[in-house]
Amino acid sequence: MDIEQETSPREAFLECQHMLSTIDWTDVLLQPQGAADALLMFDKHMTDMLQGTLGNTKKLESRALSEILMAYLCALQRLRLYLSAEPESPVAKAYKGDPELLIAIEESILRHVDALISSTVTEWQGRQKFELRLDPKDENELNNQHYLLIYVLLRILDQWVSPEPMNASVAYFERNYPRYHVQRPSKASSPESQSLSSEAKASATAKERVLQHLSKAMDFARRCHLSVESLLAWKPTPVFTTGVSEEDDSFDEDALIEDNFPLSETGICVLVAGMIYNMCCRERASPKGGDDANNNHINNHTNVDYSLPMALAQDWVFTQAGGLASGFLTSETSQFQMADKALLVLLYAIDHLPADHLAMERMDACTMDSATDRMGLFQIFQVMVTFAATCPSSQHRFLTFQGLDHLIQASQDEVKLYCLEQLISPQCPFETMRAASINLLKGCVERGFQRYEDGKKTEAIDQRQQQQQQPLPPRSVFASPLLLKAFQTHLWRVDGNAFARDPLEDEDKWEEQYDTFMHALNFYLYLLIRDSESENLTEVWLTSNVRETHHKFVSLLKKRADALHAAYQAGIAEKQVNEAGDGPSAEASMKEGDLPTHTIQESKHGVLQVDIEYETSGDEEMEEVEVGARQKSKRKTKASRIKESTLPELFQKLLRVELIQELLSTIIQKTRHLLQED
Repeated sequence: MDIEQETSPREAFLECQHMLSTIDWTDVLLQPQGAADALLMFDKHMTDMLQGTLGNTKKLESRALSEILMAYLCALQRLRLYLSAEPESPVAKAYKGDPELLIAIEESILRHVDALISSTVTEWQGRQKFELRLDPKDENELNNQHYLLIYVLLRILDQWVSPEPMNASVAYFERNYPRYHVQRPSKASSPESQSLSSEAKASATAKERVLQHLSKAMDFARRCHLSVESLLAWKPTPVFTTGVSEEDDSFDEDALIEDNFPLSETGICVLVAGMIYNMCCRERASPKGGDDANNNHINNHTNVDYSLPMALAQDWVFTQAGGLASGFLTSETSQFQMADKALLVLLYAIDHLPADHLAMERMDACTMDSATDRMGLFQIFQVMVTFAATCPSSQHRFLTFQGLDHLIQASQDEVKLYCLEQLISPQCPFETMRAASINLLKGCVERGFQRYEDGKKTEAIDQRQQQQQQPLPPRSVFASPLLLKAFQTHLWRVDGNAFARDPLEDEDKWEEQYDTFMHALNFYLYLLIRDSESENLTEVWLTSNVRETHHKFVSLLKKRADALHAAYQAGIAEKQVNEAGDGPSAEASMKEGDLPTHTIQESKHGVLQVDIEYETSGDEEMEEVEVGARQKSKRKTKASRIKESTLPELFQKLLRVELIQELLSTIIQKTRHLLQED
């Protein structure tokens, strides 16, 4: 089909759109030749339509521009949705056998969008500043063209890049925190590993294609003179309705108003993630081989001079970009790839906040005056906690937890206290998060004591400060009696009725809370060591506090641990007698790498370290299976529990109890002189 020069852009569009609607992708992909013919038809009609539009000497119409670009996207989106919904269909299998088909469509669309942007930008005659607004008035024609180009650009990012794997947050974290190493599956020379290797190559190829699309979209944004500040601050202009019903013929659902062409928040978040990825990752490719060798793709495909302006206030970036990205942190498997990109934006925004910066006034601050709401500090905190506890990826759980730590450290003491109290309280719905958060509290306490010690050194060195009556830096609440008032009842109190049943009948509950008990005891011993009895800044050494903690926590925990220890020892002895003639002993039958080791050490700063290591492979999968089994199991009798446990399992349970007993023994020994009645 040839479109003559006198044909208007509108007529050319309608004619080509009609031809495109006759293509049934479901049928043509069943045969390679039919697919090739369909691609040729698609490319020819799109080219003719573009030439007919751009070759017209009249003013380029915004409506025709948006419709042409959306025709490109809709054709590909229909195919993508079908392949996703019918993965076992002949069409999907044909695509898997010849993936170049879809790539050819993508390249055709990008090529035409590139040509259309080039021609449109030429019409702007060097103008570079635009208002990101849509207005049907004639005098706003150039702004409309700019807005619609950005609209389609964000749709490309939304549909093509957001659902594709990039592992962007892991790459960012490893390059900015080299002392951390996010664990990856171990390599092995086996048929399974060779299969994984082929999957890794396919994943690398897919990632390269995603980076190509991302790089192209960023180049489009640069050429369209898109202002990142305007994009992050964009909110749709409210439109006052005229009362026209949708059934009325005068109702125009395609009117050039922002309600009909809203900018994609997903696309905005992906674009910001790409800019951060471009800044932080492209020039940090590792010279080593292996997985990091794929980083060369970063240099090849995202080497675009388009990144977040460093002059932007970091607090503003956190509010706008971080508040937007946190809305995409979801544990749904179908949204995982988008959550990975959102986590990258959030980690970057948090990392660039100054320490002790976020005040209590920011806790509930969020924008609620438009469709593009931005979450406030507390909403971001809640979303990150949920994602860190429920995300299916252990890598991303770790990254989110580290981001939580950085967010807490970027807050003032009052905010730290409030957030940590929410995490450590028994009302926290995630027991694993509650246990892990005790380490965050320990970090805040350590920094509080360090600040106190630094203040004492400053006071001793500079006596003029006291003479001139200059105030010393205020003492942290984490090195004051307020610490115990906030956390004592959450950490070191146990309901006596909780341990009223037989220890083995309550074994599930014990296992569920074991990590919390361990971290709570570890923190208590750390505080007894860090806060000297002579200074007693936190009043942890007050006789009343020591005795109350002993009676309501330490003694109850010791009684339960001793009972479990005796039960496990009896069970081990019984099994060893019963199995004496059946083979080697349990200790000998356990592989050397399966024997757990533990150490309890005190560092020079008084920070207690408790390490438990199991040198077995697949620990994470085993742990998930065990947790699921515990949740499904019913309460069993003492005899059945011992009988169903193997000797290695009993030895491991015994060791875990002995760890708690060792901590309890150390605590009792340090506080013995205060436990004696007068």
